[in-house]
Amino acid sequence: MDAHALTTARVHASTPPIRNLLRTALPVAEEIDGMSWRFQGRELREVLARIGQLVKMPAAIDSETILQQRFSTVFRFDRQAEQADPLVVKLFPLPTWKHQLKHRRYAIQEGINLACAAARGLQVPQVVAVGWLRRWGRVRSCVMCMRYIDRRTISQNLSDCDDPTVRRRLIWRAMPSLIRLYQAGCNHTDFGPHAVMIRDDDPASDVVIDFERTVFLPRPNARVLAAQAGYYAWALTTRTKRATADTLREWFSELLQRCELSSTADLWEIWQQYVTARPSSRERMKVR
Repeated sequence: MDAHALTTARVHASTPPIRNLLRTALPVAEEIDGMSWRFQGRELREVLARIGQLVKMPAAIDSETILQQRFSTVFRFDRQAEQADPLVVKLFPLPTWKHQLKHRRYAIQEGINLACAAARGLQVPQVVAVGWLRRWGRVRSCVMCMRYIDRRTISQNLSDCDDPTVRRRLIWRAMPSLIRLYQAGCNHTDFGPHAVMIRDDDPASDVVIDFERTVFLPRPNARVLAAQAGYYAWALTTRTKRATADTLREWFSELLQRCELSSTADLWEIWQQYVTARPSSRERMKVR
């Protein structure tokens, strides 16, 4: 494991040293069929060998694709062992030398962020392995494997919801997860309705995903909360048009009350800035 990648995130004093988090969660380090892996237990060797073949030949992936993005593919991988839960595999092909030089910020960094989030008590997917494929001295692909979570995101539920009452309840459903992120000092820069997986009517069990670009702060930060809330509102108004501006102003006002924060002009200004003009992920990571 790259030492630099294991010291990137910031953590508060009650969290174990960041360099130990992923190594503790994934204690086994081995080369398997030409790929470097760090993983949970030796019983995963055969599974990782099969996943490694798909990393080398992405065109052979015939599993259920969950999400296809420009620089990553997320798919479900069914294990052959009886009663073994499926895995979610997030594959990052690194097509250019710039991506290859910065390979740590993809699968490895997201694995670190998930380990840190879990250490802070957040409900997140459980990482079981991270791996990377080197060719000619460069990392050409990297991959992260997580336990499959059989849930739908808030976005998926909103997409086929025409009932205004149910839609409002779904929009409000993200609030407990955002409050937990705030209390944990976590700046999740991609917190939108697509990043909260829900089931039934138990918000306490909701799972937050997509921790690729995350910053951990020493303490809760109201400005970060306002920025994350604004990004969430942007996703619902500009990106998907699933909520009105008035509805989301009401939602943000209630969020501040539940966090026992004063409704200051400064926080409203940050929120409005993110609603109307989505800053880059780099800018979102710098909010303090």
